[in-house]
Amino acid sequence: MLHCVTVRNLIQQAYDFYENGRRLPALPPNFRTAPITGGPTWIDSARYEINAKAEGAPRMETMNGPMLQALLEDRFTLKLHREIREVPVYALTVAKSGLKLEAVREGSCVPLDMDKVQAPLAAGEPRPNFCGAGGIGRKGGNGVVQTRANSIENFARMLGSVLDRPVIDRSGVAGLYNFRLEFAPDEATPRFQMGRADYPGGGASIFTAIQEQLGLRLEAAKGPGEFLVIDRVEKPSEN
Repeated sequence: MLHCVTVRNLIQQAYDFYENGRRLPALPPNFRTAPITGGPTWIDSARYEINAKAEGAPRMETMNGPMLQALLEDRFTLKLHREIREVPVYALTVAKSGLKLEAVREGSCVPLDMDKVQAPLAAGEPRPNFCGAGGIGRKGGNGVVQTRANSIENFARMLGSVLDRPVIDRSGVAGLYNFRLEFAPDEATPRFQMGRADYPGGGASIFTAIQEQLGLRLEAAKGPGEFLVIDRVEKPSEN
């Protein structure tokens, strides 16, 4: 059951976050990645309640992905396609000072398989140390992006969800690392602008902080960006 949601939110959830019946790695479930273009204005204003009953016991990722896609295509006659366009991006490269990342020893964490239901922990059993665990949040007025045992490619995707344009990994560095980035929000990080007057941040911008703290660099560039393009969508008939 989904309450008071727009069609844009439903499309983003079904065709982006849970496209193949699994959640995108290293991103909180409410963070937008592929922009949606086309469609009428009501996809942002009209709100709906989705109350559907599934047969059996499908996983949450399946219900939010392929099953929600089928519902949208049936009830909203939705048709869309994916399109790659050249867009402004940030290229993530290694700074001249060199990497300042903590490498993670192979086998020190458990790969998180989003296609596998995790068994409940027994009483007193320690929680597994999953690779890629982390998140995006605040420390006072500052923004914080952190994840452990993750690739630079996935970290770039996390940065793209808080910056004003996508981030593409052009570091050429493989392996898993621990990341913790703290920065003062500004116009380049619109995700953290809300509440800034009440909780002013302090310290370096994200561009300076990423060099000083991680030995990485963000440079303005051009690169491929994926878009979800709506070809057709109609308001559903009443139940």
